[in-house]
Amino acid sequence: MVAAMTPKQNHLFAALPAEIFEVSKSTKKMDTTTKLIHYINLPTLKEYVLVEQDSVCVQVLRKRNYWQSEYFYLRACEKIGHQ
Repeated sequence: MVAAMTPKQNHLFAALPAEIFEVSKSTKKMDTTTKLIHYINLPTLKEYVLVEQDSVCVQVLRKRNYWQSEYFYLRACEKIGHQ
């Protein structure tokens, strides 16, 4: 989670996140339904990023794009860290 926080705020929880990243296979359905509805209603949130745990796929939802999903994949011929 990325958030603008003052030093006195709790570092484990941000009330006003700017970006939220989810990396979890077991909660994927909840991440794309219940959590998504809650998160996109946070006034400070700009991006919600879901990272696949078992494949090289990232789903990005951005406020500026009206929360429409964008998908990013690593091409089959590339190796992580190499282009």
